[in-house]
Amino acid sequence: MYNIVGKPISIFLADDNQGDCISFGKALAEINLHTRLTFVNNGEQILQILNLNPSIPPDIIFLDINMPVMNGYECLEEIRRNRLLENTPVVMMSTSNDLETVNKAYTHGASLYICKPNSFPKLKEMLNQILLMEWDISVRQISESEFYMAL
Repeated sequence: MYNIVGKPISIFLADDNQGDCISFGKALAEINLHTRLTFVNNGEQILQILNLNPSIPPDIIFLDINMPVMNGYECLEEIRRNRLLENTPVVMMSTSNDLETVNKAYTHGASLYICKPNSFPKLKEMLNQILLMEWDISVRQISESEFYMAL
């Protein structure tokens, strides 16, 4: 992942499932990358944090699709409207691998769609792959065939 040498990779996670957030944090801790995780329970909270310090956007955002208050699609639309965040990679996450759900994430401007892994080792492997991707190219250049990731 692109970043300034020595600076941690700034990762924002919005997910209302506390267990998923804990697993995500543990998986990040076991990956040999210098990261800083900020997590919230819904899209509205992540937008509030992003608006508090708009000059320092995160390196990557992970959004669960099904959240209370503001779901992942609504949050993604707001992120893509923000000039400072429009090129920030946004990974949509869900337990669903339904084609309609995946296509909706793609048309809303997500950078990648992942089906939440059903085991900790798979979650760790998936996060490692995502964080090692070359995100410095335009986040919307990913092809539709490469948009969906599942392990």
